[in-house]
Amino acid sequence: MKNIKKNEYDLLNMYLHEYMLRQSVRYENDFVQLINNVTYRYADAVDHLEMILAQCRIYTASKIFGDIEKIIALVENR
Repeated sequence: MKNIKKNEYDLLNMYLHEYMLRQSVRYENDFVQLINNVTYRYADAVDHLEMILAQCRIYTASKIFGDIEKIIALVENR
């Protein structure tokens, strides 16, 4: 981190936060779309499996992004 200038670090930080936000929104939208798909029809086993996987993606992303936030906070406080 010593070789990265302050402006470059701020830009990297901004891009990383933007990426995390976009991915979170994408995963949430995917889950909502799955729910909307079964609103007017019978949900079969594959639909339920897709919903479970979508929920797992949301949960995993939130855990990983939380860890990234902790790392960013540690680096900023150095």
